[in-house]
Amino acid sequence: MRLPLIALVCLLLGACGTTEVRKFYYVLEQPAVKTSVEKSGRGATSNKSRKRIVLEPLLLPDHLRLPNLLFKQQQNMIHPARQHLWGDALDRSISRFLALQLTSRNRRYQVESLLEAQNPTSDYRIKLRIDQFYPTYQNVAVLSGHLWISDRKKRVLVNRPFSKQLLLEEDGYPHAVQQLQQLLLQLTDDLDAALIEAGL
Repeated sequence: MRLPLIALVCLLLGACGTTEVRKFYYVLEQPAVKTSVEKSGRGATSNKSRKRIVLEPLLLPDHLRLPNLLFKQQQNMIHPARQHLWGDALDRSISRFLALQLTSRNRRYQVESLLEAQNPTSDYRIKLRIDQFYPTYQNVAVLSGHLWISDRKKRVLVNRPFSKQLLLEEDGYPHAVQQLQQLLLQLTDDLDAALIEAGL
């Protein structure tokens, strides 16, 4: 008789001690893009005449491979959020975001993420290393890293670092994610300029 009573008490105490933590998932949304229309005597550029560019898998440090959103504290400490998570792996979602933005903005080329490309051959390749992609205790969202663009013969045409930040005007992770997405749009502008520099 005592054993079932003890088991019931333990079960009730265990149930009281566990509270479910609510989790929030964030995704990078594709904003509407105004596609550029290049005028020529023969009309718009067709998909067949577009240069094909492959975005190689992103190089990320281990802490950016976590599903958690990160927050940079003082003394260069990175704190992973327990309740605020990315809805998809960052390497995949950033690659998809950049490829779609670059392709929809421009008719000169078509960009595909190598993670999702059906045909890995390309005229050019973009390689990106992301070092920072998080909000900080200084009330800014930061994005930094390095970019390389190479041609079919593996000659490096562009090789440069990038570093961007935007002020956080509101508290909370939802606003931080919005600002991080704006930083990715700025990086898309940089990539477009770098592709022009590379001769596209």
